[in-house]
Amino acid sequence: MTESPIHPGRYVRDLVIPAGMNVTKAAQHLGVSRPTLSNFLNGKAELSSEMAARLEAAFGVSARKLLDVQSDWHAATSKRSGTSLAIKSYVPPFLQIRASRIEEWGSTGIAPRQRLSVFLRTLVNSTTSGLTRSDFPGNDNSEREGWDGEVIAGQGTPWVPEGHSGWEFGVTQDVKGKADGDFAKSVKAIPLNERRKMTFVFVTPRSWSGKSAWMKARQKEKLWRDVRAYDASDLEQWLEQSIAGQAWFASETGQEAQGAISLDHAERDWGADCEPPMTPAIFTDAVNSAKVTLKRILGSDPYQPAVIVGDSKDEVLAFLSAAFAPDDPELGAYRDRIIVFREPGPLSKLAARVTNFIPVILSREVEKEFAPFRSSMPSFIIYPRNATNAKPDIELETLNWESFNKALEAMGLDKDRIDQLARESGRSPTVLRRRLSRLAAIRTPDWASDQVTAAGLIPFVLAGAWKADNKTDQAMLEILAGDVAFEELERRIAALLPLDSAPVWAAGCYRGVVSKIDALFAIQTSFTAVDLQRFFDVAALVLAELDPALELPEKDQWTAAIYGKTREISGALRDGFAETLVLMAVYGPALFKGRLNFDCAAHAEHLVRELLTPLSVSTLQSQNYNLPLYAEAAPDTFLSIIEADLRAEKPVTLELMRPATDFPFVSSPRTGLLWALENLAWSDELFLRTVLVLGRLAERAIDDNLMNKPSSSLSSIFRSWMPQTSAKLEHRQDAMKMLADRHANVAWPICIEQFSQRSRVGHYSHKPRWRPDGHGKGSPITRREDNAFTLFLFRLVLDWPIHTLATIGDLVSNLDGVGEELHDEVWDVVDRWITSASEEDKADLRERIRTSVLTRRARMRGAKGAAAKRTTRAKATFERLQPADLVLRHDWLFRQSWVEESADDVIDDDYDHRARAERIAELRAQAVEEVFTCGGAEEVLRLAERGQAAHNVGWFLAQVLDDRATLAEALAEIANGSDLRAHPERN
Repeated sequence: MTESPIHPGRYVRDLVIPAGMNVTKAAQHLGVSRPTLSNFLNGKAELSSEMAARLEAAFGVSARKLLDVQSDWHAATSKRSGTSLAIKSYVPPFLQIRASRIEEWGSTGIAPRQRLSVFLRTLVNSTTSGLTRSDFPGNDNSEREGWDGEVIAGQGTPWVPEGHSGWEFGVTQDVKGKADGDFAKSVKAIPLNERRKMTFVFVTPRSWSGKSAWMKARQKEKLWRDVRAYDASDLEQWLEQSIAGQAWFASETGQEAQGAISLDHAERDWGADCEPPMTPAIFTDAVNSAKVTLKRILGSDPYQPAVIVGDSKDEVLAFLSAAFAPDDPELGAYRDRIIVFREPGPLSKLAARVTNFIPVILSREVEKEFAPFRSSMPSFIIYPRNATNAKPDIELETLNWESFNKALEAMGLDKDRIDQLARESGRSPTVLRRRLSRLAAIRTPDWASDQVTAAGLIPFVLAGAWKADNKTDQAMLEILAGDVAFEELERRIAALLPLDSAPVWAAGCYRGVVSKIDALFAIQTSFTAVDLQRFFDVAALVLAELDPALELPEKDQWTAAIYGKTREISGALRDGFAETLVLMAVYGPALFKGRLNFDCAAHAEHLVRELLTPLSVSTLQSQNYNLPLYAEAAPDTFLSIIEADLRAEKPVTLELMRPATDFPFVSSPRTGLLWALENLAWSDELFLRTVLVLGRLAERAIDDNLMNKPSSSLSSIFRSWMPQTSAKLEHRQDAMKMLADRHANVAWPICIEQFSQRSRVGHYSHKPRWRPDGHGKGSPITRREDNAFTLFLFRLVLDWPIHTLATIGDLVSNLDGVGEELHDEVWDVVDRWITSASEEDKADLRERIRTSVLTRRARMRGAKGAAAKRTTRAKATFERLQPADLVLRHDWLFRQSWVEESADDVIDDDYDHRARAERIAELRAQAVEEVFTCGGAEEVLRLAERGQAAHNVGWFLAQVLDDRATLAEALAEIANGSDLRAHPERN
């Protein structure tokens, strides 16, 4: 009979360790801790290659034999079913945390009592799958009534019972007394029928020699489904299975963790040195915007590292801590699996064996070692802003006024202090932290505290990025640095790169600054007025260069490089200068005006005017992709230039509003200008002027398939439920009213679109990158504000100065998007219009009512009672519009071969197409007969000449007027292309 396979731990215990040698002695021989060996011998951990080697060296047993025993055990256990998970995968050594260290921590005062719940929550969440509830209130909520912890697990582990379990814990020295008290309290609070389905768990971070006896005694009472108790020894063994738990405990106790920290540690580092401490509320808008992306990343298949960028790595870590807050119902469960890796080494070793944690990668070295495992688990890679050319998955923006003020008010700051910090920080969380920090190392990074290094950084910060092998770029850098040779500048870059948190980067032939705004604020005191003036002088040279590609025919412009028609200055340097221009305009006044008496904003306005005037098509096209930045650098100046151009006899900007060509790789010439105007529309102050400029541009129709049109920009800006502006509701209303007064044909479709059932998709507009006008705005707004704006537009279109067939038809066709209580107001407008409308217009409106309001689909869309009321008023208007002219009355039957839904189609829910076709045929026959009888052949001819009616009229006349075959034959000839009037004898 074949012997059943056994666990390798039992095999070693029974057959390898010498008889009489206790576990403690054996552990010493192996060079491992007693709990580690005990965990393995009791079947709570698997055999690793390292442990097999230790056993072979200590006791002479073959390591290969031991691994074969484990393979046999795996093969046997894989065939079993219906059992709880009792064996945990081996976790490679990470941090050796002893029971004595846990006990020491648990005896240090009140902090462990508040933090023990967080510790256990981390262990539970990081080692248990199938959790439907894991509630361990900690910190300020640790004294909450009820269970200290509560878990519902779909699958059990050696430490977490399967099903429902209630947890109590304490740090007092009288462990048994605390356990007895919590047990009795819980028995009294929980009914017996619930207790029989639950496991009671008591945890202490102290050593408890009477644990087993207490547990057995309580189990015999059968007051719960099961009773468990864990002490420091159990927590040590449990920690060995939890990478996240080890990192958390090391962070909590100040133990060296090989460069790995928890999110709790990162959050503490971010705000603890600040006065007052930073609040997670500062990331509320960013978290709300990124939540969908975060959930997608965590649930993707296969996994793909997500790139997050911000002004600093610490800022991104603080954002992640806020996003994965413990009380968040969607993301909170992931928090305890997240580990931040700052140094290479442990991540690759851990990722090779386990995947139940989520790494956050802070350095390029760690990113490289993680490359082979990037698809095996969700992960986050953090870059400072501008440090990657790839589009990030999440980009943290500077805060808008509202978010900034609200967060700092929650921190207890008064209005004057908030205004001061807003000016000093530019509402960047990273720079705000520098301003609030009490530590000199945070307020000024090492590379900024050295005056020589800081001064040497100035030309790099101003340039932003450049191409090191481009001769013109080299010349511009030399001038910017005050005639310093480029070779010397390269040596400076080489010296900066190895620094901790280096402010610069180098990739191939490109160089740049990691975070321009961070460096700008860090070295602000090193700038002189000469440095600033030099920047604006060089910027005028760099940004004024025209694009030689425009000299080629439009169809050949994509081949400009082949013909040598490219700019001498690299795109990297050009973009860098344009962005610095914005930074100087936005943050320069706070940084330099008081100390240096240098007005950066005024210089930026002057430069933008110099770059764009006199305005020409070639200037606009050469500056196409920089126009949004110019608008951000000098909003009022930029807008004034465009307004002045539109007042000219032949506006240059209108020449850009032309259809895009079909030539390959040729961009639309209007893109940059429209993005610039969309940027300006986010400003409440400039909103009205921007809308009127877009309204003027939209007067010129553009017949192409590109969405990027002035009318599309306006549509997004005014979308009632997702306006792409920060303008207040009343300002949007005023702007729309003025747009309707000056550009009625542009305003009308935008107004109608707000309550059209076909307009439920919103598009994001271009946002300013550095000015906070649009930050935190642009997402769907409250239903109340949406309804208020929509109702305003509804009143506006009802009171339109002159209604035409087109406007009345739009109102009628979009009734479904208007509340039932407002329908009578639309019909009142229709009634007033009817009094002066022509017979033909009345007939056309009657047809519009028939095919929009009086349809089967329209009835199905509304509530039964409301639909009946709506149909009654519609039918009354429909009858009132019936033309006296028989041709106009019956024209709808013959316009097309297929007649759109008839008013009569609303009668029967069982839609029978064959019966309907027969009814339409009968109606056509009756109509032709009536027209012929009352008006004769001339009226039949008039009917036949409308639309596709000739064939239909001739055919039906032949069916019903068989005693007048000659006329029927004549009409049939019309259907074949003959002219009846060419045969007067047949009249």
